Amino acid sequence: MGSNARGLAGWQEARTTQSDQWWTYAVGCARGLRAGAPPPTMTVHGLVMGRGEQPIVQGDVQYSRFWAADGTYNRTSTFALGHPAFVLSTLAVGAMVNGSRKRAARRDATMAWRETQQSSFLVTNRGILCHTTAKGWLRFDFAMVSEFHPDLPNWSVSLGFQEAAPLRLSGPAAPALALWCGHGILGNQWSADPRLAPLLA
Repeated sequence: MGSNARGLAGWQEARTTQSDQWWTYAVGCARGLRAGAPPPTMTVHGLVMGRGEQPIVQGDVQYSRFWAADGTYNRTSTFALGHPAFVLSTLAVGAMVNGSRKRAARRDATMAWRETQQSSFLVTNRGILCHTTAKGWLRFDFAMVSEFHPDLPNWSVSLGFQEAAPLRLSGPAAPALALWCGHGILGNQWSADPRLAPLLA
């Protein structure tokens, strides 16, 4: 087995181990919640919590948002003087650049999952905080959620908002995120959501 194959196998094994650990954690917490136990809490240093806000769990996840750009782009204006061959080649290059920008703008105008990146997350009793490369820590309060889509078979959770682009979090921590988002958004009714039933099986 080559070193690349060994590396890939090691990565897959680590991911499987992480998935198993997160699944076991989520199932244990789900059973505890259904039995009436309060969510576990933890201590967090650095991030300032709101009054009465309790950190529950933190980890890493793949973060993405669903949006489209407005489709505009900057056109290159080309002006050339000189030999006809030089002028024609300059105009051709300008047309190629503008065509490329137009195609990219058209692609960006399509709704798609964007900003995909590995992100640290923290779940509290009030919402989720995610750390992004461009904007640092972003807060997504459960009170602002208008749609909740846990997808345990595909290890992801998507949240819709009235005033912001939808958020998708995916990866080994998805079962825990599905549980705590369900609890934070639906309250005690989370256990009646059939999409979360595998956590109680």
